[in-house]
Order: sequence, then structure tokens, then C-alpha cells
Amino acid sequence: MTRFNTLALAALAAGCAFDNGPARDVPLGTASDAVAGFATDLGWQVTLTDARLYVPHVEFLDGDEAWVGELAGGDAIDLLAASQDLGQAIFQPGSQALEALVRVGPPETGQAASMHSAGLYLAGSAVPPGGGDPVDFTAALPIDADVVVADLALAADDLGALTLEIHSGGWLDGIDFSTLPGGAIVAGSTAAAALEAKLADGSLDVTTGD
Repeated sequence: MTRFNTLALAALAAGCAFDNGPARDVPLGTASDAVAGFATDLGWQVTLTDARLYVPHVEFLDGDEAWVGELAGGDAIDLLAASQDLGQAIFQPGSQALEALVRVGPPETGQAASMHSAGLYLAGSAVPPGGGDPVDFTAALPIDADVVVADLALAADDLGALTLEIHSGGWLDGIDFSTLPGGAIVAGSTAAAALEAKLADGSLDVTTGD
């Protein structure tokens, strides 16, 4: 769950001002390395037609896990787009963020249809190793979790811009698409659990840029 603390609520109520000065507004964008066509470790030739990750919120914490900044009101990230603007994050002036909590979850309204009510949605086709008829597949996974991005060193007063990097290589490794029921990577299945574990372990990063 998002942890809005008293300091954050007071800052927002006061027009994003803190006791030690105005909030730092920092643009936050995305960078995705997803490609439409690739081969998995099992030799399937995959073509993605849609790949979206819903990130409604990003929270930044200091070394004591106290709130120092956030991006609220995120967006559905098109993973097949090289980059995307998510909006302005606010930071407490003089603070340093050492960790980010990237919320991934199904949208409640608005973009629920395009996300198929999922936190992660993938669609495409996969040709078996050696050739053959392609298998159409989808994955509409109702992921609802905070993905931890640790080992950051983001000094709020020095930030020009931030980038949420999404590294999706290997997400579909280990899947035999011919065994998917109706071509679906079903929530709760072994394939879905492996995909979600890869998302949570090293797939996201937050970097600085101009």
C-alpha cells in the first residue's frame, strides 16, 4: 500500500511546500528495452503486438524508509515504446532517496479496458522451434505489488530528471507456448509466477538524466 505520511500530506495541502522550502519537481519518464520480435531460451520466435505495465504510483524513501518523494497518478506504460513521460515527481528539498517502491497494479478506472484489468498485459504470437504454426498468446496478470528498487543515491536538490527503466529480457523464457490453455498465461500458473518473479527481481531501475 502507498504510505502517505503526515509530512507528505501537509506538503500537498500547502501547495507542495515543506518547512525547509518548496518541493522539488522532477520529471519522471520511462525507458523500455522491449522489442517486438525476439527468441526465447527454448527457441520460440515471439512477436509481441501489445505489452503494457500499469504503474499508478512511485514512492521514494530515505535510509530510514521515511517518505522523501513520490510520483502520484501514474500511467499505463507501453513497453514497446522506447520512452514515455509519466509526469512530475515531487521531492522534499534537501532529501536523499535511497530506495524506490514502484507500485504495479490493475487500474481501477480509465485505462482498465486497455490494460484488460491487469497490472501486466502481454499479447502476441510464438512460432515453435524449427518452425510451424504460430501460437497466439495473452497474459493478463492482476499483479498488485510494490517492486523495490534499492541502492539508489538520489539527492533531491541535484536532480534534473529521472528515468524508470524497464528491462523485460527473459520474461517469457522457460515457457512452452504449446501447453498454454487457450494460449493464455493464466494468473496463478507456474508460467505466470515465473514471469512475476522476474518482474520483481531486477527488471526495474531508477536512473538520473538531464
